[in-house]
Amino acid sequence: MNLPEYNPDDKVWQRIEAKLNDENKAKVLAEMPEYEPNAAVWGHIAAQLKPAKFFYLKWLAAASLLIISSLYFFRDTNEIQFSKQEIEQGFLNKTVAKSQISYAEIKKVCQQEKIVCEKPEFRVLESELEDLNTASVALQEAIGKYNTEPELLGQLAEIESQKAEVIKKMADQI
Repeated sequence: MNLPEYNPDDKVWQRIEAKLNDENKAKVLAEMPEYEPNAAVWGHIAAQLKPAKFFYLKWLAAASLLIISSLYFFRDTNEIQFSKQEIEQGFLNKTVAKSQISYAEIKKVCQQEKIVCEKPEFRVLESELEDLNTASVALQEAIGKYNTEPELLGQLAEIESQKAEVIKKMADQI
């Protein structure tokens, strides 16, 4: 029989941590020896310190380099750029068909070995695959038969890739 879970308020942990820190600090500080160096030591340290006369020059150089590089990259070039993407008409249809065939084979195995397919992990993957199938069908309807939107084709390719990964995970569990 498990006891009910209880999560204390964050303030409780903060108070405990503060108390431990205060006790440890006081104990450590009480045990530490105190030393006072003589003036010659501080004079020796001060003599070795270099004045920071180049500090502002470094920042000035960095700022000017940043301004010059931003002007170079953001200049107006008045160029028109375009690209053309071509996707083979049957490519995505073949990919969709392959994933459907693979899923059908997994279903056949599930009919023979029901124990494996009834595991919660397998059910989650199956649910995820159904969601991806629904999204794929909806996207295919949005694309239509002319395939004119490259963004939609890219999304469909991504969905098919995710479906393949889920089918692979399902196959690994069988």
